[in-house]
Amino acid sequence: MPAHVLHFETTGDDSIAVPFDNPEHSGAQFVIRLDPDAASEGDGIILAANPAGYRALALLFAQLSAGGYPDGYHVHLGYSHEEPQGPGWRLVVRDAPESSTA
Repeated sequence: MPAHVLHFETTGDDSIAVPFDNPEHSGAQFVIRLDPDAASEGDGIILAANPAGYRALALLFAQLSAGGYPDGYHVHLGYSHEEPQGPGWRLVVRDAPESSTA
C-alpha cells in the first residue's frame, strides 16, 4: 500500500480550511447514512466516500488534530443554511470527548 503525506497549513487563529470548499478537491464526495435500527449490529452510521473524499476528510482531521482550536470548536459538513444537503455532520473538538454535545 502506498504511503501518503498530507500537506496542510494552519492559520494560527480559530479558522480552518475545509477541503470540500476548495476547488482542488472539487471531485471529493462523501455520504453519511443513518440507520438506527442497525445500530446494535454495528451498522448504525455508514460513511461512504470516493478516494478524493477520503483524502479531503484526512486533511480535515489532520488540521483538527494539529491543535490550537478551543474546546467546543466545530465544523459542519454536508449542511449549510444556504444549501441544506443533509444529513449534516458536525465534528467537535473536545478536551473531554465523553462530553459530545456542542
